[in-house]
Amino acid sequence: MTRFIHLFFIVYILTASPAWANNYDFSKLTLDDAHKIALDNNYELIYLKEEIKSRYSAGLEYQAQYFPQINAGVIFPFYGRSSSINVDQLLFDFGKLSKRINAGKYLVRAQEYAHEGKKIQILNQITEKFYEILKAKNLIEGFELEKKLKEKLVEKSAAFLEAGRVSSLDLTQKKLHLSSVELQKIQHEGRMRRYQEELFTLLGVSTPDEVGYIADQSYTKIDLNAELIIDSYLMNMYEVKALEMTILSTKSFISAIYRDFLPNIVARASYRFKGKGVSSEDTLDLIGGMGATWQLFNGGRTYHQIQAQKSLLKAQITKLRMLKQRLGGQVKTAIIEAETKYYRISVIEQSLESSLEHYEYIKTKYNSGESSEVNLLAATNLKNKQEIFYQNSIYDYIIKIARIERITGLNITK
Repeated sequence: MTRFIHLFFIVYILTASPAWANNYDFSKLTLDDAHKIALDNNYELIYLKEEIKSRYSAGLEYQAQYFPQINAGVIFPFYGRSSSINVDQLLFDFGKLSKRINAGKYLVRAQEYAHEGKKIQILNQITEKFYEILKAKNLIEGFELEKKLKEKLVEKSAAFLEAGRVSSLDLTQKKLHLSSVELQKIQHEGRMRRYQEELFTLLGVSTPDEVGYIADQSYTKIDLNAELIIDSYLMNMYEVKALEMTILSTKSFISAIYRDFLPNIVARASYRFKGKGVSSEDTLDLIGGMGATWQLFNGGRTYHQIQAQKSLLKAQITKLRMLKQRLGGQVKTAIIEAETKYYRISVIEQSLESSLEHYEYIKTKYNSGESSEVNLLAATNLKNKQEIFYQNSIYDYIIKIARIERITGLNITK
């Protein structure tokens, strides 16, 4: 079954992903579109879905033992009554199978919780990458505008140098400033490409040549009550639930192994073939009865299985305690960062309003011939920078909220 899952996984990567990437229109990619694509194509989610099916089938494997078991034994040449067709029906096993079935059900639930937790984590990672791309895109546009301003200043300094009004050092400084802007632009272009590759890896599709990102700049103030979030987190965190289900599974399995010391009560019906050397008194071809099977010695295998599962149980309980212990600090730190980003928005908004007023003032002076084109470019550059800072501050806040949701497994925006 595991090999089949791996084969399916590889075939899906080689076939389904490129087909989806070629058929989907990425010219207007929204965050909701990205989430929908990931739910259908993300490889980790597909793998976890198949793992759930595998564990469910394993549970049915145990349940199958409740049905009659038919087997045949043939010895050639026939001798005695060894050749037969047997039908065995388990009547009572002191809960051995039921405990194993329960253990399997708990593992299925654990896998389902793990799938839901991974889904939330991946969707929030996509949110982070999506807005990081938008931030990088804004910065690239800002540096492009600033580059034009620096080029104008270089031209101006070059003209002044010819007229003897500035030194060559002034021109060199202007050129260095231009180079610095170009370098920062290149760095952010590389960062954007990296974020884009990471985003489409999460989506589970190949990266297209052209992508148009549609931004949603709406946001609301979220009441981030640390204690309430932590309490809800402990009750709803999928990672905690998955581990709790795993612990219950281990306990059920230990209980099942203990019952292996007890017998199985079975009923058997057998049709025996006639063979050479059968005594004349043995005339019954079809026999039936009820009995018990009891394993008296297996070299200590059952005992060692119990000890191994007990050690595993202690490790799982310790892991659960560690998981809950580190919760508080992570959540509180994330909340502090999110609140800081929120209050930063209002401060940058004030700076944006000031830059807009300055731009309108310089634009009026330029139209009346009282200000130069360089001054207008500088005012335009300042306005554009503040607009970029304002948009990116909103994206920063959305990213911080997404990280809280990723840490806690909670959807606090709804």
